[in-house]
Amino acid sequence: MRTWTRSAAAVALLAAATLTPSSPAAAACREADDVVLASNAHVRVVGDWIECDGEPGRSYFGVSAGLRPDGPMHSLDYLGDDAVEIHSLRVRGRYVAYVSDWQEGEEEAAEFSLINARTGAIHRLDFTSYATANAFGSFVLKPNGSTAWIVTDVTAAGDEPRIHVKRCPRASCLRTRAQRPATVDSGRRIRMSSLRLRGSTISWLDGDTRRRSTLR
Repeated sequence: MRTWTRSAAAVALLAAATLTPSSPAAAACREADDVVLASNAHVRVVGDWIECDGEPGRSYFGVSAGLRPDGPMHSLDYLGDDAVEIHSLRVRGRYVAYVSDWQEGEEEAAEFSLINARTGAIHRLDFTSYATANAFGSFVLKPNGSTAWIVTDVTAAGDEPRIHVKRCPRASCLRTRAQRPATVDSGRRIRMSSLRLRGSTISWLDGDTRRRSTLR
């Protein structure tokens, strides 16, 4: 059983945010508690965030999601604590997709997950250990819960990453116990931030070539 602890980066962020106002580092961080982090006509996602200069984007903690206007809130920290750092959120329909990081000793990993805001059911769609940050690239989410993403499989410092494009239709990842994301492309020239969704078509760049697949 894993012992989940906040990532070292998150610890550093929180420490900086709690310094006295006279400290130069305190001015470099901004934070807010119990705020709406994302929402649409169906779902609201509430939690805390912190953002510090020099760090890659905003980090979210203690996050929960539920149906609007006053449905029960379900924690995205599925082990019941705030030890998982969530750094990406996307809301479509009644679903929330997100990437989270964890650290156990010297081992670091990230995972891509999906939550049904109506039931609170969380589906772990993909998981990877990594030696460098940013294992997950761009991802897309449809209102029916289907999703696709780009991920690397770097497991040791110095390894050349192999990059995968994966998809998970709602029928495969939400209606059955056997969650089977499919790899639709794999290579070393896939651009991590190139995934796009138009209707039921996903596309991405492999080098200078834009490839496509269907996401039902």
